[in-house]
Amino acid sequence: ERARMHLEAAGFGTRYEAERDLAIGDVGALKPPAGDTGLVASNPPYGVRLESAGMLPRIGRALRSSVPQAPLALLVAPSHDAGSRALEGLQLALDLPRLKRFPCRNGALEAAMLVGTVEAEADDFRDDARASDGADMFANRVRKNAKRLARFGKRAGTNAIRIYDRDLPEYALVVDRYGDALVVQEFRAPASVDPVLAARRRDAALAELPGATGIPGTRIFFRERRRQRPESQYEVRSRETERKHVEEGEARFLVNLSDYLDTGLYLDSRGIRRRITRAFEARKGGRFLNLYA
Repeated sequence: ERARMHLEAAGFGTRYEAERDLAIGDVGALKPPAGDTGLVASNPPYGVRLESAGMLPRIGRALRSSVPQAPLALLVAPSHDAGSRALEGLQLALDLPRLKRFPCRNGALEAAMLVGTVEAEADDFRDDARASDGADMFANRVRKNAKRLARFGKRAGTNAIRIYDRDLPEYALVVDRYGDALVVQEFRAPASVDPVLAARRRDAALAELPGATGIPGTRIFFRERRRQRPESQYEVRSRETERKHVEEGEARFLVNLSDYLDTGLYLDSRGIRRRITRAFEARKGGRFLNLYA
């Protein structure tokens, strides 16, 4: 009742009241409040209810279409062990850039308050001319590198080449070509970079790769490189078992492109592999145990 009094005193003739079992579809019926200014504040359902129903993306779309440029405050929390990565995932699902994230607690739960201004539809980064120009610059660099390094690959007798290695600061990607496939690794952007804008730049770059390399999207394998615990670095991430034969001079390797963070064939270790191969040739064969430490 006191909240209603405050709303009336603030000059808002329209009030929004959320019932306990508010249907997800009602989010799309959001209308701007009366008056020139206002604050959109929400404490949406947490955890499984929030994530399984895909509510955050719908909230983001509804806010962009109904209340662009309105001040915004959202209190959100993940369904599992929080930490910055889980909270960042909620911000990415909301897909609203330029929101400051303030970690906090809501009772026993780790949560975050997202504060900022609702993005206007016209400012959507994916339609922004600067974003398009940046993705074009990335594609041109990949195309130029691939053409130049193809000559190196022919001389070295290899079909495994790194064609892009964070050349442009805005695109912190590493792109390795294994014959007719690409392995793309994204390095985590620093905390000073807006995660939503970084994700949009990444998506724009990935969309350019097939045209820049001639390799279809179905043959592009993507993974994120983040600081992690040693026990999780080598865990199985997929069961696709996509294998590829790779050549290096007289040596042949069978690498797994899909199931682990690393393929196991580190392209910056060609020198030591060449020495091992020559030693095998001198001994007319043998066995080698790889103990990378």
